[in-house]
Amino acid sequence: MNYKDYYKILGVDKTASDKEIKQAYRKLARQYHPDVNPGDKAAEEKFKEINEANEVLGDPEKRKKYDELGPYFANGGNPFDFQGGGGNPFGGGNPFGGGGFSYDFSGGQGNMGGFSDFFSAFFGNAGGGRGRGGRVNMNDLFGGAQRGFQQEPETQEITLEIALEEAFEGTERTIQVPVRKTCPSCGGTGFTGATVCSTCRGSGKAARNSSIDVKIPAGVRTGSKIKVENYILVIKIIPHKYFEVNGVDLTEKLPISITEAVLGAEIDVPTLKGRVSVKIPPMTQAGKKLRIPGFGLPSLKGNGGDLYIEIKIASPEKISTEEKALFEKLAEIMKDNPRKDIYRG
Repeated sequence: MNYKDYYKILGVDKTASDKEIKQAYRKLARQYHPDVNPGDKAAEEKFKEINEANEVLGDPEKRKKYDELGPYFANGGNPFDFQGGGGNPFGGGNPFGGGGFSYDFSGGQGNMGGFSDFFSAFFGNAGGGRGRGGRVNMNDLFGGAQRGFQQEPETQEITLEIALEEAFEGTERTIQVPVRKTCPSCGGTGFTGATVCSTCRGSGKAARNSSIDVKIPAGVRTGSKIKVENYILVIKIIPHKYFEVNGVDLTEKLPISITEAVLGAEIDVPTLKGRVSVKIPPMTQAGKKLRIPGFGLPSLKGNGGDLYIEIKIASPEKISTEEKALFEKLAEIMKDNPRKDIYRG
């Protein structure tokens, strides 16, 4: 069987301290974890090799045994020939003291969690101690109880779409938010048996939806942020059918008839506060804007906005015979040419 240089695998010296070994292991495990390298078989094998090295060098008792016998494996000897012959460097006795000491050389994995034959030869079924059957304790790897491989950020941003009327009046919502809880398939270990958990992909946590109640104050706008528990809700106002939003101001395109534009009129205008009466001056041109103070969006930081009415002159789709005759008569009387300035020069 091939000798494995666990120090070389972790990239540390044989004199490395426990702290240095732990730091090297964490760095490499993060780099080669299957969740970071999905579908990469080479990274998966490297990840197993790193875990095996840490299983030995991270345990004082195993490390001591490995340091004592490792060189003889490297030289091709069999340090487990306890009948007094071959490669036993200790002259036929049990190198660990005591009688009846034995190892299982059957090659079976048992609870070894995918450890190599070399590891099995050294430690038999005792290898699953510190690592719980060869599994990687993700809490040991990344620090902190129950945080798993993918640590939860302190806050998560979630986009919350609301209607313009909700932004104007304020509202309350019950929303579903993703919460990462201990994975039910692996119990938070990140592994099922010797393989990476397919549910959480080694993170130890799985996403679940949870309901939270949110109070949205009047005056929020697109980009406003609301902190609720461990979440930051980023407001996005859904485009409205009639109103355009510009900061705290609103613009409404209002169609009026030709006669209203020429003669002037007093008409009802829909706003977010209800209908209001607005005077259209005589000879109003298309595109002219009329300002209605205080009918825009409220503000979280002071004065609210205004509503601007943008005039749009609507031609009739159908006219009666009498109306047509009047328009023809009007065309004879009116000599104004709205395109006269275009033709100059």
